[in-house]
Amino acid sequence: MFTTPGSIVAMLLVVYIAKVLQVILSIVLTAKYDNVQSSHRAASSEGKDGKKLGFGAKTVQRAWNAHQNSWEAFAAFSAAVLLALQTVGDSKELNVLANAFVIVRFVYNFVYILAFNDLLAVFRGVTFVVGLGFVLQIFALAVGDNWANLSAF
Repeated sequence: MFTTPGSIVAMLLVVYIAKVLQVILSIVLTAKYDNVQSSHRAASSEGKDGKKLGFGAKTVQRAWNAHQNSWEAFAAFSAAVLLALQTVGDSKELNVLANAFVIVRFVYNFVYILAFNDLLAVFRGVTFVVGLGFVLQIFALAVGDNWANLSAF
């Protein structure tokens, strides 16, 4: 799939794929793209006019949220991978974990955008936990047997 350093670039692409999907969905489902308020007032379930958001606007909102969440995941993932590359070097285990994370986050974004019912929302939560598990495994791989040395920080 990707090299280990390449998985960081791939995850960055996942971040921007979510943004591109948000723009496309905005144009297709709401017939407009508001570059001034592209978050569609993320803190509210209401549009600019005070009315409840419809299905299209809610879907665009979820795409925006997936994009923002991807940035958060990218930060932890890239830190974990870079630390592991520095401490243990590139290994097959690290490569598998990094690629698995990228795949899970790609799926997560689509599930996040499509999570219009409770079942899909639960699946979104499961994919989030699985991805988090991969990041924690990468951090554990990076630290290895050096847990005792961490107390020096």
